[in-house]
Amino acid sequence: MNERRVVALQKYNPMADLFRMLRTRVLKQLRTNNWNSFAVTSPSKGAGKSMIAVNLAISMAMEVNQTVLLVDFDLRYPKVHWYFDVNTDYGILDYIQSDVPLSEILINPGVERFSGITG
Repeated sequence: MNERRVVALQKYNPMADLFRMLRTRVLKQLRTNNWNSFAVTSPSKGAGKSMIAVNLAISMAMEVNQTVLLVDFDLRYPKVHWYFDVNTDYGILDYIQSDVPLSEILINPGVERFSGITG
């Protein structure tokens, strides 16, 4: 996953430290405001929102008392599946439009307390 810029799993990578710091700030805001979800967005394609979302989600899942569900809602250019190198038959659009069961669209890339739904 390193060649795909997924660094949050690496213990001694300086980039992973940045995601741990971001995780701490995000979790503080979530807890302060009693929120349980948030979005990562950008004004244009190619800004890095998927890479940030994937690394932040992994970093958050590494927190012992957190579980994370990352949903790729970029329906034009979904990319979360690429970061985890998974091919899925169904995604979030199939769940919304065709009533595909949630169990059919969930992915688990091998990170504890982390699940994802592709676009």
